[in-house]
Amino acid sequence: MSVLSNTVESILAECRAIAECGQDAATARANVRDSVKALFPEAPTEAQIGEITGSDDWKRLTDGAREIFAQAFFTAPREIDGDLVALKSDQVSLWKATKKAAKDFTHAEKRIRKSAQGYVRTAVKQNITAFIPVAVDAKVEESIDPLPDAGKLLADFIEGLITLSEKAPDTARALHNATAQWLDYARPFIAECKPIPREIGKA
Repeated sequence: MSVLSNTVESILAECRAIAECGQDAATARANVRDSVKALFPEAPTEAQIGEITGSDDWKRLTDGAREIFAQAFFTAPREIDGDLVALKSDQVSLWKATKKAAKDFTHAEKRIRKSAQGYVRTAVKQNITAFIPVAVDAKVEESIDPLPDAGKLLADFIEGLITLSEKAPDTARALHNATAQWLDYARPFIAECKPIPREIGKA
């Protein structure tokens, strides 16, 4: 019998309490955290973690949690693309639909489906998978260079453009036009939160 078989239902019961956002939600989340962590050996290896997360019971746990949070999404009005949308419980069928079926959805239905998918994905990550321990033999990634300071980048660009407009207006105009054109290329990627292909930046 799997290590998860005796605990899946109790964890899912706690997930229901979390999804209902009642007074006991914080306690339920703490219980889920402890229960999920207890499923793994102390100081587990990647192989040990993989054995558990690849099991049928783990799939039953995550599938059950996704169902619970999907049902919860459709129990209250939700902000979708800036609009507050009233939802009905039977609209959970939008979330359950296959990709093939979703192709025939209206634009509004597709928006709801996408929002529900994001909600469920985040809820499962925050309440289940975030509590999977780190493997003792996990590869340590090399340090990553810090991200550029967005505020400083913008301030430097504005100051540079102003200075060029004062001392070299033709250059300022060329820079402005090139920047506007480049932003037009980049806008679809930014809007969809996707990385901008570096080939564009080199164009």
